[in-house]
Formats: sequence, structure tokens, C-alpha cells
Amino acid sequence: RPRGPAVMALLPSTVAVLGWWLFFGRDPTATAVLACGTACAPPSWQVVLVHIIAGLSLWGALLLVGLAVALCTRWRAPPRGFHERLERHQRRLDESVPYRLVRLGLGFVLSCFFGMRTYTKSLSDFEWALELLVCLVQLHPILLGWLRAFIEGTRVGVRFLCTSATLDTFLTASAIASAIPLEGGKSWVSLSFFAASHIASQWAALLRICDADKDALVLQALDAGVQLVSVTVFAASGMILVEELGDPAMFSVMNQREWNMVSALYYTVSTLATVGYRGMAPTTVLGRLFAVAAVLSGIAFVMVSVNKLNKLVELHSSGGATYVPGTDQRYVVVLGNPSAEAAQEFILEMFHPDHADDGDGLHVVFLLPRGTGVPQALARFKERPGSEQFRDRVHIFQGSVLNPADIDRVKVLGAECAFILPNMQCAEPVHEDTENIIRCMALTHASPDLRVIMMLLRAESQTMVERRKRAGPDVTCIIMDQIKLGLVGKTSDVPGFVPLICNLVKCVGEGDDEEQDENDDDDEGDTTKNASWQRDYERGLGNELYEIPLSDAYTDREALFTQVLLDVLARTDGTVHLIGLVEMPRRAGLQKRVLINPGPKYPIAPEGFWQTSGIFIAPDREAVVQCVDPSEDLLCGDRPPLTQDEEETDWDSVRDEPLVRRSVTLRASVETRGRGTRQEGEEEEEEELPAHDVDPRLLGVMRGPQRHKAKQLVALSKRRSKALYPPKPPTTVLAKGGHILFVCTGVGSTTDLRIGAEHFVSPLRQASTSKKGSVETPVVVMAPVVPHDWESVTQLSEVYFLKGSPLSEYDLDRANASQASVIFVCNIGNMGAIGNVGDAWAVDSEAVRCTRLVEAKLQPNAETVVVAEILAASSYTWLPIRTEQWRARSRLSAWSHLKSGLIDEAEEGMFERAESLIRSTAQTVHEELQQLRKVNHEGHNKSNEYNLHPRFASGQLFVGGILISLVANTFFNPSLNDMVMSMVSTNASAIKVPTRWVGKTYAQFLTHLFWGEGSLGVGLIRWAEQVGQERKSLGKRSIIRKTKDKLGNDANERHWAQRFPFVYTAPPASDTI
Repeated sequence: RPRGPAVMALLPSTVAVLGWWLFFGRDPTATAVLACGTACAPPSWQVVLVHIIAGLSLWGALLLVGLAVALCTRWRAPPRGFHERLERHQRRLDESVPYRLVRLGLGFVLSCFFGMRTYTKSLSDFEWALELLVCLVQLHPILLGWLRAFIEGTRVGVRFLCTSATLDTFLTASAIASAIPLEGGKSWVSLSFFAASHIASQWAALLRICDADKDALVLQALDAGVQLVSVTVFAASGMILVEELGDPAMFSVMNQREWNMVSALYYTVSTLATVGYRGMAPTTVLGRLFAVAAVLSGIAFVMVSVNKLNKLVELHSSGGATYVPGTDQRYVVVLGNPSAEAAQEFILEMFHPDHADDGDGLHVVFLLPRGTGVPQALARFKERPGSEQFRDRVHIFQGSVLNPADIDRVKVLGAECAFILPNMQCAEPVHEDTENIIRCMALTHASPDLRVIMMLLRAESQTMVERRKRAGPDVTCIIMDQIKLGLVGKTSDVPGFVPLICNLVKCVGEGDDEEQDENDDDDEGDTTKNASWQRDYERGLGNELYEIPLSDAYTDREALFTQVLLDVLARTDGTVHLIGLVEMPRRAGLQKRVLINPGPKYPIAPEGFWQTSGIFIAPDREAVVQCVDPSEDLLCGDRPPLTQDEEETDWDSVRDEPLVRRSVTLRASVETRGRGTRQEGEEEEEEELPAHDVDPRLLGVMRGPQRHKAKQLVALSKRRSKALYPPKPPTTVLAKGGHILFVCTGVGSTTDLRIGAEHFVSPLRQASTSKKGSVETPVVVMAPVVPHDWESVTQLSEVYFLKGSPLSEYDLDRANASQASVIFVCNIGNMGAIGNVGDAWAVDSEAVRCTRLVEAKLQPNAETVVVAEILAASSYTWLPIRTEQWRARSRLSAWSHLKSGLIDEAEEGMFERAESLIRSTAQTVHEELQQLRKVNHEGHNKSNEYNLHPRFASGQLFVGGILISLVANTFFNPSLNDMVMSMVSTNASAIKVPTRWVGKTYAQFLTHLFWGEGSLGVGLIRWAEQVGQERKSLGKRSIIRKTKDKLGNDANERHWAQRFPFVYTAPPASDTI
């Protein structure tokens, strides 16, 4: 791996040594063995032909070996992590500024070698060896890209050989061919001047890596100068080589007369270009008139052509071009109004290496509204280092799906799927959902068979889409507030539920020891990144949800769910976990059923009426191994005996009940849906008041349906009245503490606030009813205005509203935030849309400020869990784990004490501590400014690492980009959204591992849970300890007398430690507890 200072010091010294040797150190009389030395044969076309044949031979050899590699990878996958390590190594080289400088300098050196040989007409052994070494260095990244391309597929590899690898292949082969003797002897001629093109390409890459401002005048002039040098050196070298070679035999006849077809073409082109040719001119009158007409026509033609080119460039830059898919080319279309960061997250998820097989040859076409900066941001994103995999497979256009011309222009109706993404940072979510629903209606009207995956911001917007889906369109709705609030509400009762689900729906490459060692070298002292807890966490991070059809060996014998679970677990060495089933009906009138943990003795449905698939947690799809032979015994022991009730159970009738949902993750009982968990296609039941709550005189004049409707209307009216004046939290509830505080940030100036609180409270109430003797936890919602959708929680108990600002310390004290059990900082995001990814952090400014304010008020040993929501993934850098918050609070409190003037003169060393405080605070500000500069420089590459942060791993952070990952992965896994919703609506719980199971394998404890309690374990909650130290000042006496503690440590260093939980998702069965 290249190191910056070493390479930067080596580059000028190498150039200086080569320059001195070229002009002063060469010995022309030295005898050559491999090269021609001073007795070189004159250049000839035979020599050039040999060099061309050598280049074609090397290119063909790479093609044949690459095809063999591609064929082997089809038969047998490469070692796990090999492709990721290869990609990572290539990306590091591509993003290395010193490495790019070296390649640029070597390109210039090779061009100088060729220029010197045109004067000396000689080639020594040292020159030949040095030229070959430089060519091999230039070929190194080409070989890496060649191997990676052919591992991905034959088509990708051939395309790479025909584009990026051709130049360096001929360059290296020409250097080797210089040592081949011919009839007239060896020659000094080679194609080394081709390396002049590296000057321009490496310079352009340097500008991309450094994120240089291309609008700067100095940089534009420098860029033009470098491009001019590259073109001039290449053209001059090619010209002198052709002149040295002379005309071939077939062209020698043409130069016998001054005027011939070639000279006439040369004269005409130079005349049309208004350059002129002084060596020859027409002598006849008609010839001169024709030359004048040619000049005038040339000027007009150039002007018209330039105008057409400008219009064409403007058309393409404005996204007004036409998309022309290739033959049998797969592509998807992305519509809506996504932010730049959401669009980038979507691209990275669609082209993740985990989707290399399912997404082979897949293209993504964006049709974005005009007037936003998102297309320009995506264009810059495509040019960043590391985007070579999808740079040619992402197409950006501007227009509207409501315009038939735009639909035809981007070939929307021929796509495999259409995605409709909202702007999660918009100021009016209801208006945003309305626009996307209209887009969906336009698509389904134009093509009823087109698959549509749409993301909505509010669950209330789903009704119109669900009713239209009954007519047949294949529309999948992913509701942002329903999933987000359900996950956070569940994690309030089950620690770590948010990272558990989020990591299962997001593609994450598995780490390896090599990367960990390099990170340790690069980030010494960073206890957050190098903590040992990440090893277990990243193992679980590599697992994902997969829906795979079950083998006939299970369905034919009607195996129990437990048998299939244990059989798959045994065949995969405990790395793959079966957590549920997806049953697709083969007859009309039934709906698809997603069952998570249907129960230990639930039989797999036969193939007659149901098509059953398994829901697996696995590192990748290929890791799932099932029993294939129906005659083979299952690796799970004998089928357990059934009770009489279980034998008499009619499972077909149970499957035919469309309104029954089995509990998800742990408990295996059959129960009805909870409030707020309405299934797709199901109408919401209207509430009806008891008869004594309605005026009997009104009921007396009504009969039948009118009477029933009157009760419903009065019930709705009463609910609305309660919603206008929501109950305030009693003082006894706040004083007792232990409540859940739901604070709303980013509200802005809106009065139509909608928070969807029922999706947050319903999982909590569901968990309370499933636990015997449990008490409902009070929920206090704090917002500047009363939510407009408060009537959805009026029927739920222990839900209160407190009007106030979450950024006010006084209002937080009124809500007794310091003694709450859980504080959820909900980012409403009504601050306005942010189109530029560089300013995306602004939409999370209030949420970050509120989170840090709340945590600053907590005691160091407080057990309050603060869950923050951010919409921009890059904002996670401003929300460190609470250890850092506590340190910052200590400094802030001491500074406030000093500033207030309450100085105790008897307290020795106050001013010394103040000086140390100011220095440490300045150091903290400097570090944060450096972090901000780093985030702005690296952009989205670092924003994708939030799932490795301790705050996210402990369940104290929710990132809106997770929902974009869910949308993208639903394309590859159609039931993924149903799986997530089923897991959100489950009776999940965290069970403390008994002491007797400590030290035993996870498989033993998993079997005990499943058979003993009907519970299915999906992970372990472990505790990580983060340790660090900081210097502290103890006044004059402590500075003079540097004491040592009993362990010999410096007493001036204060050690701190912070413990936080993290989820180890689906650990291998062989791991010990």
C-alpha cells in the first residue's frame, strides 16, 4: 500500500536521477546484450508489425486466461472475501494521490525515453530494462482490474479488455518485442510514446480524487496546459516515428507527382480548417475559385456543426436525451423526487457485490424533476473514485412521468420495475405522498403489468393505493413512518431491535482480518473503531434476509418447522438460521402469508395448494444448504411425537384464515393482529359508540344502517374533540420517572404536524399485553404544536402530550427528561428540502442539537437510552457515544462555573484548571473542525459507515437511509417488506441467559428455547466496553508532585469507560455463550 510521504519524497528524486542519466550519465559505447545498443537497425514497417503482433498476442492471452477464470468462477465460487479484498485494494490504489502522481510521472518518463532515442538512434540494456520495468508498473492496476472484471462475468471482462487494458497491453508488449532480433537486427523503435496518454488520464483522476474546484481560473488554465502537453507529445512522437519509417511500398507510387489524391485531401482539409498549406496551391482559375468556395463552405460548416454540438451537449447535460437500451438489456427506472444522498444510497445498494448474480447486466435509469441539483450531484458521484462498477450503468434524465413523451423517451414501460422515491427531507410530507401516488397511478394506467415499488412518508396515504391494488396492479408500498416508529417503539422494549432489523435489510460486505489490521495501523488510538466488540458485531452485520423456496424433501414428507430449522443449521455448520416461512397460495381467494416462527410443530404445507419458501438469515444466498434427496434422512433426529390436540389440528383451515397472524420472533402462539398492524388490502374498522353515549331521541328516529352510521359519526366527533385537547401528563407520572419521552424536532413553522404516534405506541402496548403482570409504560409526546393526527392515539391509555420546544432546557426539565427510561428524538424533517448532498447535514441540525442537549443533562451513570433519528447518513459523525458527551458536559459545566464569577478564593488551582479547560476545549473544537473537513472531502464514502458506529450498534440511532436500502433490496427479495412488517408486529422480547447456559454453545441454548418455550432466538445482546484516557489538571500541587497510583499509572491521567449493548445477529451455532 503506497504511503504518501515516502512516495512524495521518492518521485522528485527518481525524476532527477533519470534526468541526470539521460543527459550526462549515459555511456553510448557500452555493449548491449538484450537490446540493440549503438548498432541498431534502421526503423522499418516490419519492426512495427512485430510490435503490433506482440501486443495482439498479449491481449489474446489475457482474453483466453480471463475466459478460463470466468468459467471457473461459474463452476466454483472464489474464496470468501477474495473479490472484496481485490476490489478494496484496487480502490485504494485508485484513490491514492501519490500513486496517481507516480503513474503520471512514469508516463512522462516513457515519452522522454522515446524522444531521446529519436536523437541517439540507440537502446542500451539499462534503458530497455528500465522501460520494461516502468511498463510493468503501469500494467499492475490493469491486471487487477482484468482479474476483478472476469470474476464478475465474461461480458464485463471483455468490455474491460477492449477499453481500459488495450493501451497498456500494447505498451508492455512493445517493450518486450524490442529485444526480439529480426533480419536486419534489433531496432530502437517501440510504442513507448503511447504512455503520453497517461499524462492526461492520471491528471483527470487526480482532479477527481482531490475534489478540485474545476471552476477556478488557475486550475482551468493548468488543466488545459496538461491536456495540451499530453496531446502534443503524443502527436509529435507519432509524427516523427511515421517520418522515420517512411512510406510503405503500397504508398510509394503516390509521391511521384505533386498533385495526387492524398495531397489533394491534405490541401482540402487544411483549407477547410482555414489553416492553409503554403507548399502547394492551385494554379488554374477554376481550381482557385473552387478553393475560395471550399474555404467559405468550410467556415459555414464549422459554425453550423459547433452550434449543433452545443445544443446536443446542452440536451444531454439537462437530462433531455433519449435512453436506448441494448438488446435484451435489463434496466429499472427510478422516479419521484429523491434527495441526492438518497439517490446515491440507492445506487450503492443496487450495485452491491452481494447482488452481483441477481443484478448482472442491470442498468438504473433516473427520471428526475427539472429544477433540482440532484442530477448534477449524481453526475459528480459517478465520476468519483470507486464508481467504476456502475459508472456506465447509471443513466440520468430529467422529465415527468406524467408526460407521455418523457415516458417514451426513457423507455419506462419496458423496465423490469419502477421505483418511486420521495424526498424524505421535504417540508410537506402529505403533498409529497400525493405527488408520488399520482405518479404511481400514471404508471399503472400506462402499463398495468409493470411492477412498482413505492415509498410513502405517511401511512394515511396508503389507502388510495391499496384500493387501487385490488384491480390488479403489482404495487408494493413501503411506509416510512410505520416502519421507523415501529422499530423505535419496539427497541424501547427490546434493546437493539433497530440495528437487528436494519442490518438484515442492508447489504454490508463482510470484513476480514487483513482489513482489520490495516485499520488498526491507520487509526491508532481510535477506541471506537478498533474496539474488540466490533469483531462479533461485524460477523452478524454480514447476515441478511433471504427468501428461498424450500426443497421438495421437506414438503413431500410434511416435515415440521423445527426439523427444517435444525437440518439447515446442521448442514451449514450453524451459519444459516431459518426464522420463518412464506406461503404463496396456488388457488384464488387467498393471500400470501408471511410467518415468522410459526411454532416448533408447525408442518410444512405440501405442494398441492401452497408454494412454501423459507426465510433465512445467512451471509449470502449460496450459503443456504437444504436437503435435496427426499429419501435422505434429515440431520435433526426423529420427528417428535405430537399430542392429541396437535394431531387433530386442521392446518389447512388455519392457513385459510386470512386475518390470523402468528407472532413473530420468540413466542409461537396464534393470536390476532394488534392495533395499528393492519395488513395490506384490509379495510380499517370504523369505531362505534355504545348506545347510551348517543342521544336516544336521535336514535329513535333512525333505523337500520342510519342508526349504525350515526353511532360511528358521533364516535368520530368525540375522538376529534379529545384530539384537540390531548391529556397532559400528570405530575405523579413525571415525578415517578421511567416514562418514554417522544420529542419532535425539525417541525419548523408548520401547523399541520403529523407524527404517526400510533405506530410508535402500538408495539409497546402489544408487548405489555403479552407479558403477564406488566404495567403499561407512559408515553409523553413533546412538540411545539398539537399533532393533527392525535385522534389515532386517543383510545390508547397512558399517552400524553406536553407542549414545548425540545431545544429548550426548561421544557426538557418540565418533562423530567433526566429520569425518563427512553428518549426518542424524532426528526420530522419539515425544515425544507435539501438537494445538495454537501448541505444535507442541515436537515438534521435540530435533531443533533436536541440529542446532545438531552445527553448533556444526564448523569454519567444514567440508564436512560437516547435514540436519535437522522435523515442524512453523514450526520452520524456529530452524534458520538455518550462517553464523549459526558466529557464535553464536564468541560461545559466547569466553564459555566468560571464564567459566572462564583470563584472560591480558598480553592487552590482554579485558574490553572481554567487554563487547562480552555486549552482542552480549543483542542476539541479543532478536532471537530478537522472532522467536518474530512466529511466534506470524503463525502458519501464515509456516510455509508454509520452502521459500524457504536451508537447505531447499541440501538441509539436510526438513519433514514435504511429505508432506501429496504426499497432497493425489495427488488431482489419481493417479500422483504412483509418480513420486516411481520417482525415489527411481533411479540419480541429480550430473555436473560440463565447462568447454567453460560459456556455452552449457542445451538444448545437455541434448541432449549425453541422446544421448551416455543421461542426462536435470532441473536445475542452483548455488552461492549470502550476504554480511553485523558489528561487532567489538579492545580499547582499536583503539577509539582506527580504522583503514581498503586498500579504505577500517572495520576494525572483519568481513565474512563463506557459500556453499551450491541446485537450479535444470528451467531454461528458453535459459538459459546
